[in-house]
Amino acid sequence: MFVGAFSPTKGGCGANKENSRSVGTLFGAPVTPEEYQTAHYYEMGMREKPGMTPEQAEELTLRTWKRLAALRAAEKMGITVSPEEIAEMLHRDPSFNSKDGAFDQQRYLTILQNLRMTPKIYESYLKQEKTLAKLAGILQSAVWTSPTELTQKLNNLTDSFVLEYLMLNHSNLVSKVKVSDEEVKAFFDDHKKYFEIPEKVSVKYVEWPISNYLAQAEIKDEDVHEYYDEHKEDLYTATDTNDMTKITPLDDVKDQISESLRREIAAFKAKDAATEFVIALTPDRDGHAVSIDELAASHNLPIHVSPLFALNEKLAALRVDQTFNKAAFDLDTNDITRSFSDPIIGSNAVYVIAVDQRMTARSPAFAEVSEIVTPIAKRFAEQKAFYDKAKEVRDSLRKAVDEGRAFSATAAEQKLKVSTTHPFTVYGGDSPTNEIANFDEMLPMIASMKKGEMTDAIETSNGVFMAYVKERTPGEPMAMETLRPQLVSTLDRYRGSVVFNDWCDYMLAKAGFTNTVSEASDEKSGETPSEPAANGHSADLL
Repeated sequence: MFVGAFSPTKGGCGANKENSRSVGTLFGAPVTPEEYQTAHYYEMGMREKPGMTPEQAEELTLRTWKRLAALRAAEKMGITVSPEEIAEMLHRDPSFNSKDGAFDQQRYLTILQNLRMTPKIYESYLKQEKTLAKLAGILQSAVWTSPTELTQKLNNLTDSFVLEYLMLNHSNLVSKVKVSDEEVKAFFDDHKKYFEIPEKVSVKYVEWPISNYLAQAEIKDEDVHEYYDEHKEDLYTATDTNDMTKITPLDDVKDQISESLRREIAAFKAKDAATEFVIALTPDRDGHAVSIDELAASHNLPIHVSPLFALNEKLAALRVDQTFNKAAFDLDTNDITRSFSDPIIGSNAVYVIAVDQRMTARSPAFAEVSEIVTPIAKRFAEQKAFYDKAKEVRDSLRKAVDEGRAFSATAAEQKLKVSTTHPFTVYGGDSPTNEIANFDEMLPMIASMKKGEMTDAIETSNGVFMAYVKERTPGEPMAMETLRPQLVSTLDRYRGSVVFNDWCDYMLAKAGFTNTVSEASDEKSGETPSEPAANGHSADLL
């Protein structure tokens, strides 16, 4: 009873009504906006992803179309997901279980309600994911790992390594670097774009301090109780070291909640006052309007002026966020209706702003920014000297090793400190990660190295690392056999996912799809769909 029904609309995406509303086609059949938006939403994992770059948004759009093509192919292949399978997926999810480990329908519905999601939408998502998993499983059955490759990978995981290594940093490799005035000027000439002065604006503003309205903000006990009940699970619940859940009593946070609610009400009252001010600034039907200076004077409100600031520059003194900056740069002195802002809520006050002065972006002369350029040019020179010297050390050590000389002795000749690791395995969890910065990232490379080989010079958070494989001892056969099934499964899953992705690319190309999704459609597709969309027509797998 707790599994919502999933019933694609009878008209499908081939109905005449839908043809006129399609956002693209797959295998000659139209894709409705609802079908696309649902797939887009599910491809994001049903979570908003703000701040995506154009490249990330384009990649998400491509993955959405691949999902749609795969789902239509699955329909043609007769791959289905039963309500019983969805129920099993819900039962296996510990998020929906009660303390005794059984599925809790009320907990399930409550969680979905908090996520502003209906069971029908969530179960439609599970159905799509299960369908795609079945497709991936079919393709995974076609992958194969050769015994030779498997043995080599097992050796890499279980063999024991001993490394001799050294860590190079500025203090033990290069002396203090000096840069001449000519070198600083040359650095500036080569990197002028990094020293461009961005567009800046200063604003005059009127403020309504939130503190002025606190006395008018009345909070009742029932308001505090209601807020606490609505937020205690996410704000006032913690898990102790014994994995026991503890809820902070209301009495311990009552004053805090009351003060927060009072400040929220005061902020809205300050915004109401600022809104009345904005309304008074609005031009009349004949286009006549009073200036912000005149209106502020008539209300006995002081006019303040900010310093010049860039779009991404933090205005710490005003305690405002990027909303303030964006509003300032959106002002247009040539349009009377856009020459002032709507109320902007800051941490301490509500603001209405207008442009005071605007400075266009420009490239400064060297003399204007020389004090900024000099330390940067010096740091670049130090870095170059350091990495040049590191490469020189690396080359000399490699030459010595190739000639049969000892790594540690050659390094000692150059007055470099060599350390030796304890024996470790990649899989054993005993690698010297606490001794060597970023060592986990180097393990895959080291695992494939032979005794007597040397790494390249590797940049880490602590400097430059280089190592020599002093010993590589075969691992225990029992450990290899224990790991074999797990490694085979991991490799099969990985290669299966690669094959599945390539197959989706193939299906999308075979579908001859057209994409008419606009930017507006993409924005909408981030919204929670009201109903699961139909899968559409089947794909021609031939």
